[in-house]
Amino acid sequence: MKTIQYSCKFIALVAIIALATTFAITTIYVNAHTPGAKPEPIFEFKSITLMDGTEVIELSIDQLNKFHAEGVALSTERQLIKQGKSDEEIREAIEEKRSTESGAGPCGISVYRAMLIAARELWEDGIITRSELKIESNWTGGGSIDFCRYLTGNTDRIAVESKGEFVLSNKGKTVDIDIDYPEIKKISKEMNSSSFFYRITNKSTGNSIDFQIAEDIIPEGYFSLRSDAKFNSEVSESILNEFASSWSEFRDNLLLLNDWEIFEGIEEPPAKAPVMALIVIFGVLALIVIMWIVGKTRRF
Repeated sequence: MKTIQYSCKFIALVAIIALATTFAITTIYVNAHTPGAKPEPIFEFKSITLMDGTEVIELSIDQLNKFHAEGVALSTERQLIKQGKSDEEIREAIEEKRSTESGAGPCGISVYRAMLIAARELWEDGIITRSELKIESNWTGGGSIDFCRYLTGNTDRIAVESKGEFVLSNKGKTVDIDIDYPEIKKISKEMNSSSFFYRITNKSTGNSIDFQIAEDIIPEGYFSLRSDAKFNSEVSESILNEFASSWSEFRDNLLLLNDWEIFEGIEEPPAKAPVMALIVIFGVLALIVIMWIVGKTRRF
């Protein structure tokens, strides 16, 4: 009897430990870009198809995220070498950057979704010819800049057969697109909702689309929280947590909402009749016709 009691106690103890561990795992968040951000929701985007000279390239958002993360890691390495840090310190720092910067952030998601729309609206076959592509951007976030560099081929970190055009602006002034990450951070300090703008052009036709992020998908207070979290060395833990929550909400909106909810001026497509409803309707009509034919046949 005692053995059974001890077994029950042991099982209960294991269950409590497992429950506590599960709770800890689900409530402590370490995510890309922003410490404390919630994990990404499940999402799925099509690839962007690019014609680079004679080569057709399929680009996923994960590939572009990794390109951005590697750029941040290389920049961190350069800065730490200048500071005389040890090889071990440098190695740990760049590995951390590769890990924390490789997920989806608002900067990259926004330009990726805009490019998907531009591909189907501005190129007949949905395949973007890189040499015909021009991106004008006011968004001075590192992820957005890196995505635009890669998509237009304006980077020495990838081999390209052709180049498009990338124009970056900040407060009405043109910015060098080769700007390094420490400088990117500086110019992004005064970012606001009007910064979230792209114009994507097919230079062969002259047709373009403007993409402005809708203000109502940006959480209230996002920019003041961002400013405190990223630029105030004495920021409180509560503000950091509040920004992480706001950042997560903004990212999730960009990942999960429809195109016409994210961008101003993008029209909602006309509603399509549900496929199953049509199948049922045609099935019922077919049954009525068959019954009518059978009834007519029996009369004769």
